[in-house]
Amino acid sequence: MSQENVDLVISLYDDVQQRDYESPLERLDENVLGDHVLVEVTQRNRGRGSGVAVDFHYFQLYRISEGKVTACYSAATREEALEAAGVKR
Repeated sequence: MSQENVDLVISLYDDVQQRDYESPLERLDENVLGDHVLVEVTQRNRGRGSGVAVDFHYFQLYRISEGKVTACYSAATREEALEAAGVKR
């Protein structure tokens, strides 16, 4: 996995955190070739009305080709993410 691919995925998360939902779309592609980046995600939310904290833990595996995300797989476990993407470990 190249550092450029890791940096691309980090930039997608940074854009969404800044509520910029258009920029990540410019870096998506429909081609299905290239390297993969596996991200372990912990998403923390708070209920709008209740204020109750809720955490989600999951994995996302990004497929990268020519500087663009070509696919993203989400799964509950690392193994499921890799299997869904057809990546053998």
